[in-house]
Amino acid sequence: MKRLVISALALTALTACEQADITTPPVPVTAKNTSTARGLDVYAGLRRPGAVVPDFRGQTSVEIRAFDRTGGGNSGELTGIPCTIDNTLYQASITTPATIVVPNYGPQSPSFRVSCRYGDREETVTAAIFNQTAANRQAAGGAIGGFLGSLAASGIPDQEGDVYTYPEVTVNYR
Repeated sequence: MKRLVISALALTALTACEQADITTPPVPVTAKNTSTARGLDVYAGLRRPGAVVPDFRGQTSVEIRAFDRTGGGNSGELTGIPCTIDNTLYQASITTPATIVVPNYGPQSPSFRVSCRYGDREETVTAAIFNQTAANRQAAGGAIGGFLGSLAASGIPDQEGDVYTYPEVTVNYR
């Protein structure tokens, strides 16, 4: 009996850590101002010589997930939770878990909000772009030279070819 309880607890702990498969196709965001957008590039119609508009660097995929943490510790992933993605430039609606596709303007990419409703509770999370190349440099500097290597790597300015991306968005209900 004791072995059965321990096995059940171990299985519950493993299940709580697993992520649900994303079975829906990626959802591209929609520009709020369709007169200036072409596809995902929300600034395309404004881009002309002399205009101060961020360069379009393509698209970035971002996973959106929701978890119920009300029981404390690691609780399960919530599926089928309706969410909206929103900022001043674009918007989308998804059901978790899902992948959204957003425009990438490098360091000038805007943050966006993810608001999800679970029962009578709504949670909102903000996602901000980050420099993945700089994060990798800093991690490598830390691995090589500890604190001093990490400090030196953090002093390297953004480079033209640096890769910018958004982290996976996790909405936690507590």
